[in-house]
Amino acid sequence: SDLARRRRRRQAEEDAQENKNIISKSINITVVLGNFRSEPIAGTFIKEIPVKGNMIGIAGACAAGGVVVLLLLGAVCLLHKRRVQQKKQFKHLMLHEMEKIESRLAEECKQVFTELQTDLADLNSDFSPATIPYHSFDEYALKVLFPAQDDYPVLHDPADLATCEESLVVFEKLVKQEQFLLTLVETLDRQRQVSKRDKSNIAALMIVSLMDDMSYITSILKQLLSKLISDTVNNDARRMKLLLRRSEHITEKYLSNWLTFNLHSFLVESAGQPLYVLYRAIKQQIEKGPVDYITGNARYALHEKNLLSRITDFNKLNVMVYLEDDPYLKDTPYTPLKSCQVSLLSCDTISQAKAKIIDAMYRTVPDSLKPTPNDVDVEWKNGSSSSLRLVDMLHNTQDGWKQLDTLGSLNIDDQAVFQCIPRQSPPPFMSQSGGAPSCNSLLREIENGRVWHLEREVDNESDGKGMTGVKSVPEVFLTRLSATKIPLQKFVDDLFNVIFTPNEGITALPPCVKYLMDFLDAEAARLQINDPEVLHTWKNNALPLRYWISIIKSPDVVFDVRKNNNIDSCLSVIAQTFIDATYYEDMTIDKSSQSSRLLYCKEIPTYKQHVREFYGEITTCRPVTEAEVDAAFTKNKTETTLRRRSALYELFNYACRFSEELREALQDKGLRDLANQFVYVADAGLDNSDSAAFDPVKV
Repeated sequence: SDLARRRRRRQAEEDAQENKNIISKSINITVVLGNFRSEPIAGTFIKEIPVKGNMIGIAGACAAGGVVVLLLLGAVCLLHKRRVQQKKQFKHLMLHEMEKIESRLAEECKQVFTELQTDLADLNSDFSPATIPYHSFDEYALKVLFPAQDDYPVLHDPADLATCEESLVVFEKLVKQEQFLLTLVETLDRQRQVSKRDKSNIAALMIVSLMDDMSYITSILKQLLSKLISDTVNNDARRMKLLLRRSEHITEKYLSNWLTFNLHSFLVESAGQPLYVLYRAIKQQIEKGPVDYITGNARYALHEKNLLSRITDFNKLNVMVYLEDDPYLKDTPYTPLKSCQVSLLSCDTISQAKAKIIDAMYRTVPDSLKPTPNDVDVEWKNGSSSSLRLVDMLHNTQDGWKQLDTLGSLNIDDQAVFQCIPRQSPPPFMSQSGGAPSCNSLLREIENGRVWHLEREVDNESDGKGMTGVKSVPEVFLTRLSATKIPLQKFVDDLFNVIFTPNEGITALPPCVKYLMDFLDAEAARLQINDPEVLHTWKNNALPLRYWISIIKSPDVVFDVRKNNNIDSCLSVIAQTFIDATYYEDMTIDKSSQSSRLLYCKEIPTYKQHVREFYGEITTCRPVTEAEVDAAFTKNKTETTLRRRSALYELFNYACRFSEELREALQDKGLRDLANQFVYVADAGLDNSDSAAFDPVKV
């Protein structure tokens, strides 16, 4: 058996040596089972290795894998090359766009620089003071006394006035007694149910019902102010600088109304002209450049939020306009021009062009009498016999947006001839998308959105390109603020000098201003207030902030003019400049400050010094009495349509609403007779059914 095993082992080794596919190895095996352990047994370990056919398969698989790797490497190389090419193309495109932007910005800056150096005389007024469209005193007073109201209570008699007439006779006598009127104001001022608007109405009703006696009005004002100042200083000294700055009390509104009445003559004779010239200059400067019909943003503005955010190409068009007929000014002393040359812009819409034409043809007519763009039609005379009626139309642009047609898109050239005629039928507004003509179609299209003129709001900022296709840097347009400010600066200075110059100009300082400043000086001395900043702040709050700032912001209160958002924002910036100029302390202005304040940072120190000199010079002027204030008001007083009786009736109703509180206040002051009279009058006045039994003689 050992011999046989050796033979088999030898045969296996020979086969392995010959075929190279079997591996054998001699080993000794020992069997262990529990406590049993066998003797080592000799054996052979044999392992078969792959044959030549398997090696071929492995080689093929390796080759296929190599091909795949090479293909992947090739694809990666191609993709990398393509991306490199795309980056180069994008870089080239960006450089091209940057060059376009730089070119446009350079052009913008050059144009602004040119505007700053030339054409500064274009805004000179071409009118006389006699043509300034002042409101009548009644219209002016109503707009100030009852702001944001359409139905003025002092223009008509209430329905039940007759039933309360006898009560009003006695109530008027009570109002003419200072102690009663002062107690009435104090009582109403304390009531939580009386809103700020109610307090404003009460102050207005007081001054209208007493306007035949300005001396009495002034005396009441002095006592009300004295009490308000004392209460503020004694109860909350930290708020002394806020005195008269807000409108939390009837006294503050009463002061505003007193100034409104007494400064009207000064406004008409002196300050009105520079204010109107400033208004016209702002309007003309804005209309020199493009104005977006939809957003209202303009190339020229004093506030950055109203700046047109796109670079817009435009040309000036000087057109000749003829007026065929005018049915709007019949039975009025005004006459429009029959023909004149009007300056338009190629980027103007038809409605904007018509508005400029109307302003030019009716330049001496108050705005309330002028026709609107919807009242007239304009025909373009494109030859000896042919004419084209111009109406607002839309044309489709990309992404479903519609753009308003302009004079430039209609190929209207310089020196064109227009005919202005009254509108005979609704405007046939149409768009390229079709639809029936309708005069309200444009408004409906705008309300629905996706309509634009010069700039538009886009869903994606990357799509935000204007007419020129160049997305601009917003900060570059800040230079336009200076381009707007510099031509207007002369008119701003003229208005400032008239308001803050005591004894120069067409008229001298109004007596009411001297009287008010002296009163504040006396109150500061009485209360031993030695801080010059506090007194300076009181004077600022009492006169410039309480009267002049509101007049500057709202010239339509004084003049018969229409004020749009662009003009309003410019006037607000100028008014804020005047406010900054009245501050006692110097303001810190740096690059983080608002652009509107940076715009006038050089002028404000000069204005500050002027205001301080103004208050100082007033102190040296001759004192003024209440009688002189009354005489100055009476001298310029005109016939009025304001109904004192109606104002007294409304004031009586306020008193009756809080009759019990007023009675207690009068009794607390020891004014029992006045309390009893008022209670009797209030009961009789509220009970209309018993009005016939009311006996004023008994009261």
